[in-house]
Amino acid sequence: MKTSQTSGSFTGTKISRRGSNQRGMRNYNERLMLEKIREHGQLSKADLAKITGLSPQTSTIIANRLIEDGLLCKQNSVKGKVGQPRTPISLDANGAYSFGIKVGRRSVEIFLVDFCYRIVEQKSLRYKFAEPQPIFEWLCKNISEIIARLGEEKSARILGIGLAQPFELENWPELIGAPAGTMDSWKDFDLRNEIFLATQLPTYLLNDASAACLAELSLQLEGTSASFLYVYLGTFIGGGIVFEGKLFEGSTGNAGALASLPLNLFGSPQGQSGQLLEKASFNSLELWAAQHGVGSDILSETSPTVEVEKQVTQWISEAANGIAMAIIAGQAILDMNYVVLDSSLPRHLKERVASSTEATLAQYDQRGISRPVLTLGTLGNNARALGAALLPFRANFSADEAAFAIS
Repeated sequence: MKTSQTSGSFTGTKISRRGSNQRGMRNYNERLMLEKIREHGQLSKADLAKITGLSPQTSTIIANRLIEDGLLCKQNSVKGKVGQPRTPISLDANGAYSFGIKVGRRSVEIFLVDFCYRIVEQKSLRYKFAEPQPIFEWLCKNISEIIARLGEEKSARILGIGLAQPFELENWPELIGAPAGTMDSWKDFDLRNEIFLATQLPTYLLNDASAACLAELSLQLEGTSASFLYVYLGTFIGGGIVFEGKLFEGSTGNAGALASLPLNLFGSPQGQSGQLLEKASFNSLELWAAQHGVGSDILSETSPTVEVEKQVTQWISEAANGIAMAIIAGQAILDMNYVVLDSSLPRHLKERVASSTEATLAQYDQRGISRPVLTLGTLGNNARALGAALLPFRANFSADEAAFAIS
């Protein structure tokens, strides 16, 4: 089961992509130019030629075409010390739009994101248990309303929909307190296809924790050769893997399935092997709160009651121990540059989990491996839906052909 800039000092080595002036490469060169402008914020046509390796003439032709298409826009000219004024070119925020949807075991979210990856509008809905038909109907209603508010001209620039969803949503119902059979309808419900049929917009699917990992990569680290393990602490714990600057999904799209990591050896004195999700998932703390009449919102308070603080401290200790074990195992296999820890939890709780994980890491025998640096993710609860919204952008504009396989 797999449920999809960090503050670290490592920045990685820039990967240098070069364009081609040969005929038949226009599509790639356009993607490359857009990628470089996104990376640098704004560039002049002369700068674009130098960075991409395209001739000044080719660079100018492509830039003008992208401006005409509404994907790029000119900024105010800047006068240099010598020569003619320099006119920077940047992405046009209204050049394209994308929907990002995150479906989880406790909530669903919709983001509308513009071409600069800014959230234009968002909607969310919480529930006790995830049931496909009510979620699908809510999504259709809200997507329709958002498109109507966007207007005809801008809605014509919607590229598609990205869907971030845990794989095997029907499993582990007992861990979230769902009645028997409540989640079974997910087995035969293809939400991605239903959304596509209803909206007629290209719809892309990625595991929710991998989508969160993609958001960190794309917004903070893309274009580097960094390799890192991504840990996302939500209702269930999940993970993702970035290898040499690229999201690694594995043969079934399930790479980084930290929730399913066994905690003990089978047949050990502790009994049969449980899974990491049983100890390192926010779900167990939510269930405790519900059982003791404590609202889940109280967990976001910085000064909880003694009883709540005691339970939170115990949960953090158990979660940190499991996460530390997962990090050591991941480092032994993958030899990463560092580890990114993010969460839907309030920041002060996320920082406490990270601090406890650091302390626990120091207790493990790390002979034979390099100790990984643990850093905090920056996107928090937005990571999964935002990562989903990036899928249509990558399918249409990424210069990395490997990115097209995500859909």
